[in-house]
Amino acid sequence: MGRTVSVGDARFDVTAVSRGDRWVAQADRGDRHDRYGPVFEGDTEAEAIDRVAVWLVWQQEHEEALRSLQAAQRVYQRTVAGSAFAAADGPTPDVERDALDQMEAARARLEEIRERQPSD
Repeated sequence: MGRTVSVGDARFDVTAVSRGDRWVAQADRGDRHDRYGPVFEGDTEAEAIDRVAVWLVWQQEHEEALRSLQAAQRVYQRTVAGSAFAAADGPTPDVERDALDQMEAARARLEEIRERQPSD
């Protein structure tokens, strides 16, 4: 068996092999054919493959949240740096606070996603 899993623009071939009474599954990148992510076990072939598929979706969500946090950090850093060198028409404290709030929201979202990380 096996299954192709699409997550965003990426495609993964997920396969499982029997190891005694357990099944072990892993993902290979469809475009590069190299292993991607952890190996997951299950009582059945379908369970092991499903666990990999769940992790692939989680990983995509994690990557997106990390990129969002990094973007929010850059905006905040530019805002603070602009305040340090700005004349009277520079960023206001409200702009700085909004940038900080956006960064904190992105950080909280990333932490929430990390707490849901599937275990192998």
